[in-house]
Amino acid sequence: MSLIKVKCPYCGEVLSTELTSKTTTCFKCQKDFSTTQGSKYYKSIRKIETENNIIAKGEEYAKVDALLAEGEFYLKNGDFSKAEEIYNSALTLTNVDYRIYLGLVYAKTCNFTDLEDQTHIEYFKKAIDCASSEQKQYLKKLYSPYYTKKSIPKEEREEFLKQETEAKYDKLETLLKNGIPSHFKLEKTIKVSKILAPISFVLAIVFLVLDLTINHYIFSIISIALLGGSVFFLLHYLSARLKCKLFNIALDLFDSYKSFEISPQDSLVILKPYTTFAISYLNNAIDSTLKNSLQEVLFLLSDLNNPKINEFIL
Repeated sequence: MSLIKVKCPYCGEVLSTELTSKTTTCFKCQKDFSTTQGSKYYKSIRKIETENNIIAKGEEYAKVDALLAEGEFYLKNGDFSKAEEIYNSALTLTNVDYRIYLGLVYAKTCNFTDLEDQTHIEYFKKAIDCASSEQKQYLKKLYSPYYTKKSIPKEEREEFLKQETEAKYDKLETLLKNGIPSHFKLEKTIKVSKILAPISFVLAIVFLVLDLTINHYIFSIISIALLGGSVFFLLHYLSARLKCKLFNIALDLFDSYKSFEISPQDSLVILKPYTTFAISYLNNAIDSTLKNSLQEVLFLLSDLNNPKINEFIL
């Protein structure tokens, strides 16, 4: 039996548990936690535990997670000063969590778009210091594209951004073109569902009347099945219609995109959720996911306060 050391993220108790166990129960606070998480927590704390470090335990650990989620929300919405404030609050609870320093790096660099910022470097170094070997690899991989762009001389940077934007634009064009056949198929299913939903409902009523008249259970079963079918066709009709509408908006936006004359730096930010939308459509994602991605694109466009864009959105 192979035993490993783990640290409870709720109360900070150090335990021994079997290597093959997926979850571990702390004998002190009686709470369950992931064995992998507990092992990583133990290793990272053991590595950096000194008198100068603040380690979150129990409720404070949960508060740190909540603050990280809040900081991520503000980063996603472009409120970088608020995100920085949230991450600094988390640092009062613990100064040994690499995720907090990574959040500050995102805030300082405006999600890796501000190539002139130098203040983030100390936070990135602290993130590396607090990370495990596996996390270090993740951080370096994450930071590498930004570092590459930052290393390019200023006079060449604009041309590099243009090329990167064009590459992402071409990728988006390919994804949208690949989605067109699925779009046409979906439009056909809308027409079919629009016909079958009311027919199924009417037949359900007919068999319900027959059941009440003849009083035979088979009519009741058929009526329930047809009613379920009508609900299914109705829901499919509503969902498919929304998906098609969203895809049509995405295509119209793409046709007009270059006429908006968006700067390469802004375009890189906008093309990211736009590409997410196109990939989600190809993967047949639910309509709410598609709606959220496209809404993010439109919000980012409206923030540019470009008359052409505002006219398009209206």
